[in-house]
Amino acid sequence: MSALREACARVFALDLRSLGVFRILLGVLVLGDAWSRGRFAAAFYSDAGFLPRALAREVAPEWVVPIHFWSGAPSVETALLAVSGVLATLLILGIAPRWMCLSLWVLGRSLVQRNPMASYGADSLLLWLLFWGAWLPLGERFAWRRGGRASDASPTVWSAASVGLSLQVLWLYVFAGVEKTGPMWFDGTALNNALGLSYWQLPVGQFLRSFPALCAALTPAVLVFEVAGPLLLYSPCKTVPIRTVGILAFLGFQLGLGLSLDLGWFPLVSSLALVPLIPGALWDRWGAAEPRWSAAPRWTSGVGASLAVAGLLVASVGVGVGFRLDVDLWPASLNRALETAGLQQRWEMFKNVPPFDTRLVPHGVLEDGRRVDLSRFADPGWAPVREALGTTRGRRYQVWLATHPAPRHHQRMARWLCQQWRDAEVSEGALREVRLFRVRRVFTPDGGYGEPEPVLRQRVACN
Repeated sequence: MSALREACARVFALDLRSLGVFRILLGVLVLGDAWSRGRFAAAFYSDAGFLPRALAREVAPEWVVPIHFWSGAPSVETALLAVSGVLATLLILGIAPRWMCLSLWVLGRSLVQRNPMASYGADSLLLWLLFWGAWLPLGERFAWRRGGRASDASPTVWSAASVGLSLQVLWLYVFAGVEKTGPMWFDGTALNNALGLSYWQLPVGQFLRSFPALCAALTPAVLVFEVAGPLLLYSPCKTVPIRTVGILAFLGFQLGLGLSLDLGWFPLVSSLALVPLIPGALWDRWGAAEPRWSAAPRWTSGVGASLAVAGLLVASVGVGVGFRLDVDLWPASLNRALETAGLQQRWEMFKNVPPFDTRLVPHGVLEDGRRVDLSRFADPGWAPVREALGTTRGRRYQVWLATHPAPRHHQRMARWLCQQWRDAEVSEGALREVRLFRVRRVFTPDGGYGEPEPVLRQRVACN
């Protein structure tokens, strides 16, 4: 039994220096996210934008965290994001990190529910990292004020929360891998299809698509790596060297994704999830040595905390397993509570990658009959709208509009574009009409695209 305990401690005990760096980088990412959202808060999160609260309620969960639903005023949304920025700064400094993490988790969950179609995997993972971080001693190293642990305490922490944070990488990749059951993942076309999605494509991805045989070979490799690769992080034997190889492998994987596809914050947040797993032996080698203890780290969670976190782990993972099997493993009330809190291990990134590219193309018809692509219109007065639509969240929302029959949402987007044109006082003259088209292009075997296939989704007069 003691051998089992020691093996678990080697795998799940986290070094305080790794947690200190994790806290700083977590705060930096939350701060950057708040700043990037704040630039376009009126468009994405206010009643003056393309998703007022009445429409947001139609797609939000049955139970919501109401903070970002209190007011539809752009100034209020901007102020709430500013509060998140202040809390993130305090987290970076190490001031009351538990309360900062909990507060940011609540605010972040409410923000995701306010516009779920503009949210993506990075938001869910960031909330999970905040949640686990709230129950760990993040302020013990590299903080403005260190926590209250005794100076002779072990430099590692082994607790229910350290197990949860350690396993988060496993849930992320394994669930994402097992969800990839579509035929494109087994006939070798999935990677070529993913790299052809024009909303997310970067030059490296475009270059890789010119080698269909290479994409076909890498497709099953991605699938195997996501499912089996995380085992490198949890080896009870030779933990330090094997885990180091695993961390470097996943960092390289995320670097490849980030260079090939514009996935917003996801590569950075996914890489951040690896930081707490950095072994203490590496810090010693890098010159940040601390006294090491021959005994295995002591379990620091009380019975109540251990049972609570274990129950949460089982419940959240059960949601992911049930979703995969298309069954409800838990009562409806528990599922709703977990959904409201965002505590569900459901990861479906690139689950199905169809053999075609789909875009939403908003066309404006001017008074003189000319047509302009409102997502690319180059007039300086139109720059804020063009930039909002071009963000990761803006493109994510447009993909949802292009792939869902939601006439009220289409109409609202068209009317919002009309209003923005009037407010911008564009030099090209008045806008008579906005037309939203779903444009589909089939991928060709040589890595190219077929002819565009436009379908009119919405047509709204601007006067």
